[in-house]
Amino acid sequence: MPAKKLVLTYVDSLRTDMLLRAVAEERAPTFAALLERGVLVEECVSSFPSVTPVACAELVTGVGSDRHWISGMNWYHRLERRYVEYGSSLDATRAFGVFRALYDLVYNMNLAHLNPQVETLFERLDDAGARTACTSFLFYRGRHRHEVTLDGLRSRGCTTSCFSRCRTTTPGATGTVRRRASSRSPRRTTASRSWSKRLAASTTSSTRTP
Repeated sequence: MPAKKLVLTYVDSLRTDMLLRAVAEERAPTFAALLERGVLVEECVSSFPSVTPVACAELVTGVGSDRHWISGMNWYHRLERRYVEYGSSLDATRAFGVFRALYDLVYNMNLAHLNPQVETLFERLDDAGARTACTSFLFYRGRHRHEVTLDGLRSRGCTTSCFSRCRTTTPGATGTVRRRASSRSPRRTTASRSWSKRLAASTTSSTRTP
């Protein structure tokens, strides 16, 4: 008999009372079906501070922030003498640097900031011989490392940065997209490309893909 597969779905900031209200108003049929077939634990207590990176780190490691080392949406890195910003707000991200924040969020959070002595769920399942895959989740560290492609990130960095007359050609598309922007575009173009190359060379996804 083949082993059953498990799908873990994480819904950020979903309170129990709001879930039950949505189900009662018939606005969440999928959740209603899950509640019928499963068990709802209503009196759950979140992490402290109850912010997404800390809660997700506890979910994937099973230990508190004193052990997994992810202490908040932003914190001061004593060794590097800088603030780490995971995207608490648009203003904060701009203040500390968009690409610096993305680098910390995509790469450093998993492979530098998360305590290497604490095993993740993906690592434990891998040790047990189970395959895992992770999408759209903050923590993905496993035993096997796979290259992450940043094509979508590069294209967004180009189109959203302020370029005077930026031309981007989409593979498979005809013509050229032109966008207006400020005169500071050359420096941003160089910074975006150099950052993307560094991140592409070093960023890796660690879960085992099916």
